[in-house]
Parts: sequence; structure tokens; C-alpha cells
Amino acid sequence: MANNVNPREPEKKPGIWRSFWTLMTSVKAPWGWVGAATLVSLFGAQLSLMIPDATAKVATGDISMGAILFMVVCMFLSALEQAVSQILSRIASSKTEMNFQKLMLKKNLSLPMPFFDRNMASRLITRTTSDSTLVAEFFGWSIPYFPAALYRLVGVAIILNSYNWRLVALEAVMFPVILLVSFFSGRVGFTWNNRIQGKLSELGGYLAEILVNVPLVKVFVKEKVEEEKGKEAIEGIYKTKKKYLAFSSTISFLSSSESILQTVVVVLGGAALVNAGHITLEQWIAFYMYATNLVRLFQNIFRYYETIKRAQGSSRRMAEIIVEKSEDMGGGRTVPSQPGDLKFENVTFRYDTDTVLKNVSFTLPAGKTTALVGPSGAGKSTIFGLLERFYDPESGRVTLGGVDAKEFHKSSWRQAIGYVPQSSPLFSGTIRSNMTYGLDRTFTDEELARAAKDANIYEFILSCDNGFDTDVGERGCKLSGGQRQRIAIARALLKDPQILLMDEATSSLDPEARSEVEKAMERLKEGRTTVIVAHEIRSIEDADQIVVLSGGEVNGIGSAGQLASGNALYRRLKDLQDGTAVLGKA
Repeated sequence: MANNVNPREPEKKPGIWRSFWTLMTSVKAPWGWVGAATLVSLFGAQLSLMIPDATAKVATGDISMGAILFMVVCMFLSALEQAVSQILSRIASSKTEMNFQKLMLKKNLSLPMPFFDRNMASRLITRTTSDSTLVAEFFGWSIPYFPAALYRLVGVAIILNSYNWRLVALEAVMFPVILLVSFFSGRVGFTWNNRIQGKLSELGGYLAEILVNVPLVKVFVKEKVEEEKGKEAIEGIYKTKKKYLAFSSTISFLSSSESILQTVVVVLGGAALVNAGHITLEQWIAFYMYATNLVRLFQNIFRYYETIKRAQGSSRRMAEIIVEKSEDMGGGRTVPSQPGDLKFENVTFRYDTDTVLKNVSFTLPAGKTTALVGPSGAGKSTIFGLLERFYDPESGRVTLGGVDAKEFHKSSWRQAIGYVPQSSPLFSGTIRSNMTYGLDRTFTDEELARAAKDANIYEFILSCDNGFDTDVGERGCKLSGGQRQRIAIARALLKDPQILLMDEATSSLDPEARSEVEKAMERLKEGRTTVIVAHEIRSIEDADQIVVLSGGEVNGIGSAGQLASGNALYRRLKDLQDGTAVLGKA
């Protein structure tokens, strides 16, 4: 069976429009709000076609109450339309952004672990936040306003032609200039906005990484080095924006020159047509108002086009995640309350091109404690990954009670497993919320107290002002390592799993904290199939069984006494920790 973390054949990226529509059809868009904004914008476009003609009538002497009232009403309705359409567009954009962010969150949580091995968290955050915003702008602004802009453009051409075909011809002289400047403006804006977004994404990734590792930076006295790296990233954004401002200033100058040229053509050409008797003064004034708005109209059309292009770029990046295959949750079987032995049968596994496990076979007896020992890189953590079913073997299989693990639904499988890692980061919140995280029912204070006592953390909780409702800080930063570890053990006790995985659970603790955690671990192991990864041989000598791993293969299996007398690698690891090993000899 092919392993999903092995290298894949290079895939041709889907076309930008295909990615765009893939994403559009993946989420429920607020079409009601978008449609309402579009209708209001079209109404505004119709008003904008009526206002120049109404204003020209009044300006040329028609000061009747009807003419003045009509002009004022049109202007008032136009202002009202702009306010209403903006409200509707903002709601449409906000709802779209919310829906896309929910979609991306749901998709990220459904993806298999190999996906996260290949992708940085900062990249996934950007797809969920910044890219969702850009796609939402397309829904909220481009869709409602683009049809209205086209409607106005066609309407202006029809009205000018109804006055005199020469007005359309006069405007057609300016059309290539308007089109060229507007297109150039849109392309420049699109290109440089993408560059700026890329720089901002780089800075965000750097900050996300460095702020999490501030203790490491401080202990190695690298504040200045990291500050310089950050400054370089920030200055990169500034330099990119400065170049963009230079280009945009040039575009602004060209747009102003185009407007001046437009005014000259309209005034001189219109005056000539009035003198020749081809149009009236009223038509000339209306023509001037239509023509001066035409430049802005083209700029808006290309701005909407720019938004569409930006949305396409964002949608491609988001679609690359959406089209990823969600985690296969396996068969429909449920793990029984007495599941039987866990077995690895000729299991081979690779990360990319590196073979980590090679034809590994061993049994984890039900209700017994098995320890995995071996040098770093021997495959111990990979075995845990397979036991948690984050990965599937490339060949061979893992069985539970003689049944292939793939026949069990992963939710049921993982509910049967309790995991106490080497370092137990907590979520922001309270001790209570962290003890009960991932558990499907509400626990009473008595149940929490019992688990806390068994985990040797109860006395500490009582000493806190808010007890179980004490805030633990971000990632549990307000607690010591031992306290975090014992809360993780209390959580495992509340979960009451059939299978327990403990990964170097005491390696980073001081002797006093280690003693407290080890007592809690002993209570936790009672009656469970327990698998322990440990580098300290002394901590696992009482295990029912020890599996020695080396280079991704099983080097030996037995009790501590059997291995000490019959396995050279185990004996060497033990002697190294006892300080009795002779260098260069196994």
C-alpha cells in the first residue's frame, strides 16, 4: 500500500479559473445579500444616467419647480443608494469572509497529519485569514458593482448617441487613451499588491515562529540577531511599498493628464458642435458631465477587474487546500471495551524517501506495560504515530485483537487511546477546561478532584485562588512543566482509555516533579495496555516487556533482566547511563 507521506508525482496545478470556481462552489455564498446589493447598484447606475440630463436642464434656464424637484430627488436618491449599497456590500463581504474562514477551518481540521508535515502553520493561517478576505471582497464589491458599471457605460453610449452620433465619435477618440491608462493602472495595482501581500505573509510567518520561541531567543542571547532579521523583513515591506508608490504616482500623473486631455476634447469639440448647430447648449453641458464621469467609470471597471484577479490568486491558494483529500477515517468498527493485544506485523514505513521502520513485528500484550527503547532515530516516535493512526504503514499492518486497525473507525480508535507526551502544552483557558478537553461529557467537581488526586495535582489546585477555574495562560505558561504534565495525566485518567501511550513523560522534569509524576503514572497504568517511550533505562526496568529498536528494526524483546544479559545494545544503553560503558565497545 502506498504511504500518503511518500513523494507524489508532480501534479499540474489546475487553471486559475478552475481553482476559482472550485472554491466558489465549495461554500454557501450569501447570494441574497449579493443580489440585493447588485439590484441597488443597478438602481444607482440608472440614477447616475438621469442626473446629468436633469442638471443640464436647470443649468440652461429651466428653473421650473418640476425640473428642480426632479434634479434634487435624483441626487438625494443617489446619495441614499450609495449608503444602502455599501451597507449591503459590507454585509455580503463579511458573511462571505465568515463562511470561507469556517470552510478553511473545517478543512484544516479534517486533513491528515502528513499534510501538516509538509505545510507551515503560518501559511495555513494566511489562507484562512488574508486570502479569505480578498475572496470576500470579490463577492461583496465586484459582483454587485461590476454589472452596474457596465450598465452605466452602455447607458452613456446610448444617451450620447441619442443626442448626436458625433458626440459618440468624439468620445471614441479618447477611448483608446482611457482604456490604456485604466488597464495599466489595474495591472500595476494588481502586481504590486500581490508583492506587498507576499512580503506581509513572510513577516507574519517570521513573527509567528519567533514569538513562540522567545525563551530560546533569550537563552542564546539572540535578541539583536532576530531584531535584525525582523528589521530586514519590515524594511523589505517598506521598499516594496516605496516602489509601488513610485509607480502609482506615475499612474496618478497619467490619469490626471488623461482627465485634462478629456476636458480639452470635450470643451473644444462640444463648443464646435454647438456653434455648428449639431447639438444644443443643454446637450453640451450634459455631454460634459457624462464624459468627465467616464474616466472614473473605466477606472472603477478595471479596479473591479483587479479585485477579481486578486480573488483568483487567493482562491487558487485556498483551493489547493480544499482539494486536498481529507483524512480517511477507516472502517466502521468500534473498539471493544476489552480489545485484546496490539500487534505490529511486518510493518514498514517511510517519511518521504527515508525508511524509518523496516519489517517490524512485535506484540503489545493487553493489560501489560511495554517500553520502547533505543537510540534517537530508531523509530520509537514513529511507532506512536502509527498507534495513533496519524499514518498508515507502507506495508504490513497494525492489528488490535487480531483485527486490522483500518477496520476500526479512527474516532473510536483514538477515543480508546490516552496520550501523555514528553511536554504537555495546554490550551489557553482554565485547569478545568484543560482537564476535560476532548471528553464528551460534563464532569462534576468530585470527579475532577478524584482525577486530580490520582494525578498528584490536587493540592496545587486547592492552593490556587480560583481552584479548577484558575487560568493557565497561553499554552499553560503560568504553570510549571511538572504541573502541566500532571494535568495531562489527570485528563488521561478522566478519559479512562483502554490503551495508554506515554512519550518520555518525565524526561524534562526535576527530581521532585518527576517523583510526583511517576506516582501518578503508576495509578494511570493500572489495568491498561500501556506503551512507554523512554531513554532512561532505569525508569522502565519494571515494564512487563521491553522492545529494543535500532535503525528502524527490532533488535531485541524481553524483560529487563533478559535483555541485560542477552542484548548487547540494551546493555550498552544501560551501561552508558550507569557510567560504566567502555567507549568504542558494544
